[in-house]
Amino acid sequence: MSEATDRLHPILRDLWWAVTSPCPLIPDRPELMHWPDDREALYAWLTTPQVATRLIARLQPMRHRRLGQYFEALWLSWLAEHPHWTVGLSHFPVRQQGRTLGEIDVIVRNQDSADWLHLELAVKFYLRINLPGVPSDAHWLGPGLQDSLQRKFRHMTNRQLPLGRHELVSAELGQAVARHRILLRGRFFEPLPTDTEQIRGSPVSDQQAHWCTLSACRALPERTRFLTLQRSQWLTGPSALQWTHRDHWCSAHADLQRPVQVWVDYPDSGVPCWMFVVPDEWPEWASTALADTTESTETEGQ
Repeated sequence: MSEATDRLHPILRDLWWAVTSPCPLIPDRPELMHWPDDREALYAWLTTPQVATRLIARLQPMRHRRLGQYFEALWLSWLAEHPHWTVGLSHFPVRQQGRTLGEIDVIVRNQDSADWLHLELAVKFYLRINLPGVPSDAHWLGPGLQDSLQRKFRHMTNRQLPLGRHELVSAELGQAVARHRILLRGRFFEPLPTDTEQIRGSPVSDQQAHWCTLSACRALPERTRFLTLQRSQWLTGPSALQWTHRDHWCSAHADLQRPVQVWVDYPDSGVPCWMFVVPDEWPEWASTALADTTESTETEGQ
């Protein structure tokens, strides 16, 4: 984020990040993930005083709901007033013979071409576990081990995107949807290198994120500091920096039962880094979950 956007209200920073941050996935089908760069229009909109006041009031109640709901609300706020797009449908349930097949996130119309564009939105935070013989997408697991990049991407491409081609949607819009996109945002966390010199001084960015166990935290340089992030701060971080020394932070989390996301300030680095700290048993739990997921996926494919 630039210095100018750093000065925005936290909710407006979140909106800026939701729209402009890069997809953390290097896709083999880049067109499927593409969104035009409209940063200039977005920044002008966010820095209009009456717009900023309205957005903050509207989105404040959403900030403490599930991150996925908040992320969608951020995008819909921008699309609803976008200079080049018009929202046709949002949160539209597709039902057939009394059964709900799914819900479409949003369909927008290009004001120049009049074509409809179906968008499926997702914000995800995955940690990488390396296990031989496992597809690369499956290596990325959610911190709670209930989700994986492979499972999410398959669900979006095989279940969500086809909903936009359903005849009920075409009838509702009066025209078939021409294009479909997945707008995936988030942050992917690599295992922490054993040599902290490799990461010391890395800026807070979506390309510099790591995870490590609680025991590994205790082995970090003595003057390392931590700042625990609330879930509402996962997108763009905290507004105020209240650091805790490494030893005090580790002692306070000695009975850590689940992963927590933090900012880490290494000695003499001057810039914090994104990190997940996990229980010492988590890598074993993750390997088991990954093996189970792979086995079930192979069974489904037989």
